[in-house]
Amino acid sequence: MEQWLVEIVGLPAYVDIFHQNQIKTVEDVLQLDKAQLEQLSLKKRHRRKLLFHTVMLNQVYSVIEESKQRVSSINELLSGRESSQDLLENSQTILERLVKLKDDISWTTDRYEMLCKFDTILKELENFINKLHIRNKLQQHLRSSHRRIKIDTLMKRAIEEIKLVGGKLGITLEDTFDKNNLARWEDLYDVYSRSVEIDNELDKTLVRSIICSTGEYISLENWGSFLKRFGPIEESLNNLKEMCSKRWFHPYFNTSECEKIMGLCPAGTFLVRFGIKSTDSMILEYVSEDQVIPIEITCNLPEPYKIYEDDEELEFESIEDLISNFGDVLLEPYQYSFVNEPWFFKENIINGNELLEDSCTGTFVMYNPYVYNTSLFQIVFVSSDVIGRIYLHKVPGGFSVVNENGYTIEENTVIYKNIYVFLRTHWKLLRYDYSLDDIPSLDVEHMKYKFEPLMIDGPQELEDNKKNLLDQCFGNSVATYPAGSLGKKVLCDAYRISSFKERILFVLADGCGWGKKSQIAANEASDAFMKYMGTKEIMEGLRNTNDIKEKLLESINVCHKAVIDHEIRGNTTILGGLLFKLARPFHENEWAVIIVSVGDCKAFLYDPAMNIVIDITTNHRENLDATDSGGRLGIVSNENDDPDLRNLAVYFHPCSPGSILLALSDGVYDNLDPEHIGLLPKDLDLEFEEWNDMENLESVKVKNNYMCTKLLDIINDSDNQNGEAIVETLLNHAVQLTSNTRNFMEENPNEREPCGYRDYPGKMDHTTCISIEVGKMVNMENPFIPYPQKAKLKKKNSRSKPITPRFDKENIRKTKFEIPLVMIENLFEAEEIVVSNDDGNPKNEKRSYEGKIAAWSTSTFPDLIEIELDSYHIEIKSNRSNITLITGEENSKAMKLWSDHTSSRQEFINSTEDVLSELFMAFFHIQDIPNREYGTFSVVGGSICRMPVLYGNTEWLYLCLNYGQNKAYRWKSYTKELTEITSKQPYFSQNLVSMYAEYCEEGDIILYLSPVVIHALMPEKDGIKAANWRRKNVRLTDLQLRDESLLKIISDILSRVPSESPESFVEILMHHTHFVTSKKRSKLNSSNSQKLTKFRGLMGSSSIVAFRVG
Repeated sequence: MEQWLVEIVGLPAYVDIFHQNQIKTVEDVLQLDKAQLEQLSLKKRHRRKLLFHTVMLNQVYSVIEESKQRVSSINELLSGRESSQDLLENSQTILERLVKLKDDISWTTDRYEMLCKFDTILKELENFINKLHIRNKLQQHLRSSHRRIKIDTLMKRAIEEIKLVGGKLGITLEDTFDKNNLARWEDLYDVYSRSVEIDNELDKTLVRSIICSTGEYISLENWGSFLKRFGPIEESLNNLKEMCSKRWFHPYFNTSECEKIMGLCPAGTFLVRFGIKSTDSMILEYVSEDQVIPIEITCNLPEPYKIYEDDEELEFESIEDLISNFGDVLLEPYQYSFVNEPWFFKENIINGNELLEDSCTGTFVMYNPYVYNTSLFQIVFVSSDVIGRIYLHKVPGGFSVVNENGYTIEENTVIYKNIYVFLRTHWKLLRYDYSLDDIPSLDVEHMKYKFEPLMIDGPQELEDNKKNLLDQCFGNSVATYPAGSLGKKVLCDAYRISSFKERILFVLADGCGWGKKSQIAANEASDAFMKYMGTKEIMEGLRNTNDIKEKLLESINVCHKAVIDHEIRGNTTILGGLLFKLARPFHENEWAVIIVSVGDCKAFLYDPAMNIVIDITTNHRENLDATDSGGRLGIVSNENDDPDLRNLAVYFHPCSPGSILLALSDGVYDNLDPEHIGLLPKDLDLEFEEWNDMENLESVKVKNNYMCTKLLDIINDSDNQNGEAIVETLLNHAVQLTSNTRNFMEENPNEREPCGYRDYPGKMDHTTCISIEVGKMVNMENPFIPYPQKAKLKKKNSRSKPITPRFDKENIRKTKFEIPLVMIENLFEAEEIVVSNDDGNPKNEKRSYEGKIAAWSTSTFPDLIEIELDSYHIEIKSNRSNITLITGEENSKAMKLWSDHTSSRQEFINSTEDVLSELFMAFFHIQDIPNREYGTFSVVGGSICRMPVLYGNTEWLYLCLNYGQNKAYRWKSYTKELTEITSKQPYFSQNLVSMYAEYCEEGDIILYLSPVVIHALMPEKDGIKAANWRRKNVRLTDLQLRDESLLKIISDILSRVPSESPESFVEILMHHTHFVTSKKRSKLNSSNSQKLTKFRGLMGSSSIVAFRVG
């Protein structure tokens, strides 16, 4: 009693006042009302506080008493005297009230013991409810054979129709429906198809999607509902097809969806859907001014449809008549917003295979395959080896994926809130929407024009034209013409490359012919392209691929004008493009390039990971005459100033990080042409003697394929496969191949160029090649900007607390996370594996489980000094796992609260927003543990969730919350790379709490490192000492070097492990930590603290957790 009063009221002096008034127990306090409390000699604020807790505890006690009564009634349940369903519903209501009370009390009092008691009560009640669920199912199963089901009007209607048809076919009701009034779909369809003419699979699909969209069985009630809406049975199929063909019919919208999506529509928008509560009705929803109004339509075909308006019954022969009657209010049928997206085809696509035949992997198109079913959609997409198809069916609450048959919805199906959420969830499978011009509509990473771009240009009139931009972009030009010729003296190619950090702008121009006018034309076009595309207004205004395409096409006109405005007019071809980063969910590092081309310059992509070369500018020159460029800028006719734009084209291609983009003039790739090399078609196992014997398009295709193969061979045969080496190798190849022709012309300057590629292979020309490494982010910031220091806070006294990440419950409930909404798989019911060092065994023992998990927490202090070790907790299920590391004071209590919350909420999580919300709530529960100051603990906790699987494409998503100095890393098993998750851009950051998300692949390893481990790994070179990196004169580049060096140190250590596994990673990092701190540990007992500072490492609890994804 005394302890409770001290904790609640705050002053022990009031204990005597209570004793004087014969108040000796907590129960006595609970009996006091407001008037009695006012008679006590308490201060007003203490009296108000005591009154609040009195009311609160009275509520708690009443709910607990009620729950005890319900638990005691389990005997009545077992004896069969009370409905288990009623008991279950009442118990669930009590549970909800208890949870709410617990949240209230956890915020209004600091009594940790009270919260623990509440957790115990909640767990007991939850276990009881689970037992009731099982018991309820058992009751239904055991009593199903002898209980009678109450048959309402719907069932009567269904029985009458079945008997009518069954009488004709010699089938009884019992042959179709069992004693529980359930029928298998196939059995019912067998009866239905013999009474209604169904001659194709599409009709069967439609009927099933309406009658039996959620499983294999259909109830007699649902069958009756179908007949009331579309009957009688002989006419039901025609009535159904007629209804589903209407634009306004959307059967599976629910009330909340209508209010949400139609609330944004103009007045007069309407739709008709199924009623949810009344299964024999439909609902007409329409927008009137600023609200959505529902009207119930009673159905009982073949009787008229009925609605009630101002207590008056109105009848209509059809819903069409009803809509026409209210034509002044019902103006425009609702249609899905995505039908106006570029990836949705309103036309019915008969053969998606032919449409996507030449598209890159990930290209997709969506359409409605059934004219008479507005609720079923199909997505056709290009997979790595096949053309795939996905069916989406509109269901209450969103869209669901149906199986390959097009109508059976699989169990445990994820409900996607809308089509956009579906595409965002599966964007790795459905990357690029199909378009007629092959430019998908995609958002790009926004760029802020902070710094002037870095640029290289060439060539100059020098012997060595090599150019290098930050070891990322390279360019060079040579002339393979004979010495002394005009072609050798004047290079007519020009190239420019500008780096904007997140984007790279490039252009290659090839002047047509020889001499100054061709050189001037190429340089004028290149300069005009860079000046127009590289301006701040243009670069910051490029938000999507359509913007880029539009501006690139405009640049062609600008370049042409620059060429013809010069006093010396020439002609030139041009190839210009922009390499940029796509705006993908969770900041995935995906790049793409869009290129505009006029003439005969080409672009290729070399992917070292796949060891392939791809021709981006396919079919740019469909003639076989190398002297015809196919198009050119400048005046080409005496009649007007128009350019030759015959082969003007825009190209798009995705680029993976690490690949190399190549832009080549025809002087390079013509020397990769099999004909110019001296090969005949028969040398390539073709049936033709000469190249002229082949069809033009076929010949171009064969030559392009050979170019890619030859280019790949040249790259693989070189000593180095970086961008600079590739440029030099390709130019050397052109020079060597044309050596016979060049030597002949130098020895016989008055002779014509010799014919015959067998003896004189290659084509002499101006030869230019530029290369750009994709995904290499160049730091363009001023290296001397000082690191921004936080403002110093004046300390009032030595007991002042650090900054507190305090959140109240109302703020948490209102928090919006700026994270892409994607769905995750529903939690599978499977055995849970738990690995924790709070399991009763010594905390410093290493834990591991079947090569999937390893965790270790030890002390770097000498053995004689005991400290509180960190706590870790890992929960594993087949498709979802939770990993948490809490360091610092009271970590065991914090871990108990955190893990209890996250475990109890897993079944309610089905999206990224849900995951972050529950992680946030878990942090809220541990923020007020008594006797602990902020800044004395750190927590990193997250979930690894499997995303819905489509076509065997398994993706995992890791989401985490981080507060303090712990760090989370991801080891990419495929590329052997290490990335820091907690250094990326967070999706939420407030009051020192940050949240992150990252895609993972099967086999990747997630690593948690505590501050002691991180400090032991911190670099002492390449910048500054680890212990002093926060000093005032630290430069931004020093911090970047430190983080890069730390990442490299950890990566090098992990790369030395012979077997890549969580256990080996934990062991090598922990041994490194203890090795670094060994000198300080050995000197700890014999040296004072001043001398100890010169030794590396920290003394404390060092913890490492490693988890393999999959």
